[in-house]
Amino acid sequence: MTGALDRDVISELHYPKVFAWMDRFRKTLSEARAASPKPTMLSSEEALFRFKSADFSEPEGEVDITDPLKLQRGQEVMVWPTDSGSAYRDSGNLLVLNTQEVVVQRKALDKQTDVRIHWPRSNFRIVPADGVLESRL
Repeated sequence: MTGALDRDVISELHYPKVFAWMDRFRKTLSEARAASPKPTMLSSEEALFRFKSADFSEPEGEVDITDPLKLQRGQEVMVWPTDSGSAYRDSGNLLVLNTQEVVVQRKALDKQTDVRIHWPRSNFRIVPADGVLESRL
């Protein structure tokens, strides 16, 4: 942040170890960038192909059996935010339910590719899909 610090108060003269660390950090970052592979551009078709053919990278996780919602792994659930955007609801088969997150698995729009949707546990409502009444508006 060149120019952000008052050089009369904060400088290499006053804090030589801090400024030495900053120099080492910048050098290391520059070397890492130079050694890293360069990103390649993919067409949308290639990106979609890679997405469809990839395995899931995270383990499936667990459904906490002590959770007060009493939902079961594999059960179809609906999830939506409680604060805003609550008109749109996602549904899928429950894979993970714990104090930190909820994860459901469902088919993508192509009806062939499985996707997993993650939400934080707070500010989202999770209910069995068969327990939701559809709006008649």
